Amino acid sequence: MKKVVSILLVLVLSIVSVSQASAAGWNNVGQQTFTGITSIKTLKTKTFQSTGGDFQGVFHYQHQNLSVQLWEYDPDNADDLVRSWQTAYGQGGSLTYRDIGKYVDGSDGKAEFYFVIKTTDSTPSQRGLQVTAYD
Repeated sequence: MKKVVSILLVLVLSIVSVSQASAAGWNNVGQQTFTGITSIKTLKTKTFQSTGGDFQGVFHYQHQNLSVQLWEYDPDNADDLVRSWQTAYGQGGSLTYRDIGKYVDGSDGKAEFYFVIKTTDSTPSQRGLQVTAYD
């Protein structure tokens, strides 16, 4: 009997853990690809909408680091720097920004974020740089 109860408890806890992970999942809010990168460059992405809370960028480039800033776009005044330069590994590295709800503004109840990215190597990239944003 104890064995059956233990097995049931493990199954219930497993189901709860999977449900919590799904509920805490990220939503893809956009992607941008830069091509023709043949030297060290500073690039600015398009804006990605966020409902606040947490925001994440994933960067696919070469086997080099990228320097990344996160900015909040505001059409009515100067853009706000959310986070200063941070390093992301270009081969699928990510940066997660927590508790950024204070940047939500406007009538749509969303923040508009963009990345400024510096490549750190002058080696030409055959595949370009792909940036994916998650909210």
